[in-house]
Amino acid sequence: MVNPTDNEGQFVDRGEQYRTLIFYQSEEQKEKAEHSRKALNESGRYKAPVITEIRKFEAFYPAEEYHQGYYKKNPIRYKYYRFNSGRDQYLEKIWGDDLHLKVGQDKTGAQYSKPPADVLRKTLTPLQYQVTQEEATEPPFKNAYWDEKREGIYVDVVTGEPLFSSRDKYDSGTGWPSLSARLYQRISLKKRIFC
Repeated sequence: MVNPTDNEGQFVDRGEQYRTLIFYQSEEQKEKAEHSRKALNESGRYKAPVITEIRKFEAFYPAEEYHQGYYKKNPIRYKYYRFNSGRDQYLEKIWGDDLHLKVGQDKTGAQYSKPPADVLRKTLTPLQYQVTQEEATEPPFKNAYWDEKREGIYVDVVTGEPLFSSRDKYDSGTGWPSLSARLYQRISLKKRIFC
């Protein structure tokens, strides 16, 4: 979603506050960030070097209220801004087909795989194991995701495969996560509704 080769801002937003940064809280995170930046530089994806700064986390400051969920509060302005900023055109040019990963594949094309049953028994709760492996059902109104409101991606607790967006979820009043008919059919056939 960014241009990591631009240290002066992002697209039409110019200034220090718009440059890319990665904040780390541990040495492990720092090493992973450095490795990721190095790999991206070596990939040849960008003509200019990736210069995203990696800096130790010190404090978090929430943005002003009018910035929170701006794309929802002002959808027309946001879409106008986004298109005219050049961001989407840039992302398409740089990433091409890789911009939209296929569900079930990571960026290297590897398939998501199910660990052996003995591993699953150690990593899943008994209820998660029963639901995902033995066709059990979680109790209504007493499961982890029936009333989940945050935006995000639901993933398969077994394989890590992305399954559906929270935008495809709606409140059916049943006490279970309810999805659009198209997605519900796909996921329920795989017996992976609850993650």
